[in-house]
Amino acid sequence: MSNSTRDTNLVDSGFCPQCGNKMPCAKHLHGDSEIKVWKPVTYEGCSPSLPKGGAVVNLEQKLAAHTLVLDTGAHTKFLDQYKGRDLTPVVVDEIYKATIKDGVIDHHSVDMFLAAQGIHVEKCATQMVADYPGEVLAMTEENQIINVETHFDGDIDSVCSSYLTKSLMENGRLPDIGPALAAFANKIDYGRSQEIHPDFMKPEFFVNTLLGLFESIKLQCKKRAGQEIREKGFSPAILAKHEKMIGESMFELLNVANVMAVELNISGDVSALIEKVGTQTRELIDAGRPLIEESYRQFTEDFEQAQRMQAVVKDREGNDVEANLIISQSKDPLMFTNLSYARTSPNTIVAVFAGSDRKSGDMYDIGITPDQAKVFDLRSVCLALNKAEREKRDAVYAKPASERTEGEQKMVEDWDAQRAEGKFRDAFANLKEMIARGEVDVANVLDVDPTPLVAGDSLIPASRTSLLSFKEFDEVLKRFVK
Repeated sequence: MSNSTRDTNLVDSGFCPQCGNKMPCAKHLHGDSEIKVWKPVTYEGCSPSLPKGGAVVNLEQKLAAHTLVLDTGAHTKFLDQYKGRDLTPVVVDEIYKATIKDGVIDHHSVDMFLAAQGIHVEKCATQMVADYPGEVLAMTEENQIINVETHFDGDIDSVCSSYLTKSLMENGRLPDIGPALAAFANKIDYGRSQEIHPDFMKPEFFVNTLLGLFESIKLQCKKRAGQEIREKGFSPAILAKHEKMIGESMFELLNVANVMAVELNISGDVSALIEKVGTQTRELIDAGRPLIEESYRQFTEDFEQAQRMQAVVKDREGNDVEANLIISQSKDPLMFTNLSYARTSPNTIVAVFAGSDRKSGDMYDIGITPDQAKVFDLRSVCLALNKAEREKRDAVYAKPASERTEGEQKMVEDWDAQRAEGKFRDAFANLKEMIARGEVDVANVLDVDPTPLVAGDSLIPASRTSLLSFKEFDEVLKRFVK
């Protein structure tokens, strides 16, 4: 049998004539008349530089610069045309296609719009690219897109959506792992990681998942960035360099995963990828994985003991809205909040108390995902904590100096020194205006070292001189319980 006859028979039977894998295979692209070698997707043109949590972007400028925005971007104006319409599945599809055509592949504004109508569609940016590859490819070709821009402090959705988009741009189609990768990222982004694999919650299994490898790479890159900043001083270029390293390493992992698509379960143990990547990526994983496993093990124990309840907070329009509330204790509060997001639904407030013997970080942290900060207004929670802290400080001030502990006396001196130097700080923007309108009692706020609302209004970290005990922290938060 000639080679050409063999090739034709293989194609007719649904197998790749070049390697014998089921078509379409991970190694080769198949046109009508030729076989194209699969090209690994490059990170060139990718930029994790936008703020997280709904950056306002000028679409005309982005498109003029041949730039597509992914997994962020407060693109809401186009939704006006759908107000009042019957949002059937067909119309919902139209909405996703419309934002893609405009150059913003982001689900957050769409999620909020649909949720207001009682419709809950879980479709992260990666899932959007996988579900509408034709629309994405047409958009990139029509606008001659050469750059893909997403948010800094990348997550699995921003990286994977960038990878799928660049695959369309460079290879004209999704990679073979595209559908499975989108399903994986979608479950992570909507807090349903427990559905991915029966052993996903086990620390020793988690560190060998795609998310575990990503967190290992990210942890090491952040450590390297921190070290370089300590040695050379802060520079945005340093942060950008290490953000780029995260993206490049993940693209390398995904390229290898795509070649191994037939034999690999992208939602399971993917540790087989480690030996097939370059030295730099392998070193990042090997150094970060033990630390991630240890942190995840402790997190799992703390998470299982957490209190879970329903709370009522305000939304951005001032209306009461229900939220899931988790209250826990952990010696690593920021790690706890970040890992919690993969196990909880987006409408969850994670409150974790660390205490004075914590490993590092704040006395306590209360967080929501940056995306959810466009829905929830945590100012009332922030004010309640400031009031509780103010009462504790007033009690310290009321003591004669001779009766204060050494620590209390030092705090008083530090507060007085900051006040004398005019180092005042509002807990959040527009607090003075709220006081002027009579919405907030000035006697209940702190003007020196307050408990702030930061990170795009998604995080309430304790003040540096927090005085609350866990019992008092717990009591403040339970004022919001239904």
